[in-house]
Parts: sequence; structure tokens; C-alpha cells
Amino acid sequence: MRNRNSMWKRSSGQSISDFGRENNVGYSTIWRYINVKKMPVDEACAFAVKNRGRNIGHTKYWINDVSLRSYCAQRGIDSNRYYYRLSHKLTTITEVKNEVDRRSQKRK
Repeated sequence: MRNRNSMWKRSSGQSISDFGRENNVGYSTIWRYINVKKMPVDEACAFAVKNRGRNIGHTKYWINDVSLRSYCAQRGIDSNRYYYRLSHKLTTITEVKNEVDRRSQKRK
């Protein structure tokens, strides 16, 4: 295994492992943004700090920068039916957003 300290560095010269320790963000989280999401190192570090605790890496469906689960919960609607329909490609995220909004209006 390579030394984490020498692999990725911010523009200031600080390694991402040191940055992660100082900001309570995991090395693997920053690494994922750099390698999987193809973000520049400094942008990945800032994004990791901004979204700390939101479990971004495992959330697949987003509506207006909010996870589908949170979006539905804020409106008092169960999100499981939408996850099923999206994962089986039976609908689109736009259609889900419109239906969730419509159903939440009926509940008021």
C-alpha cells in the first residue's frame, strides 16, 4: 500500500490525510470524490467538509440538493415506493418529485 501522505496533496501542499484529520473527514471520503466523482483535490476537500455526515457517497437519488429519502421525509411521505420504481427504471426522478409534491399537497 502506498503512503497516504505522499499520494494526494492540496494546492497548499497539505496531504489529504492530514487535512482529513484536522477537519474530521475520512481520507476515503475525499479519495472517493477525487477518483470516482473526478473532482479536483481542493474542491473534493471543501465538498467533504461541507457535506460531512450527509452520507453523500451512498445516496443515489437527489432532488434539489436533498436526498430523495430526506425530501420525502420532510413532506411526510414514505420514500420506499419511489426507490423501488427508480431502481427498476419504472419512472424518472422528475416524475417522482412531481408526485411527491402532489401527494404532500393533498395531505395539507
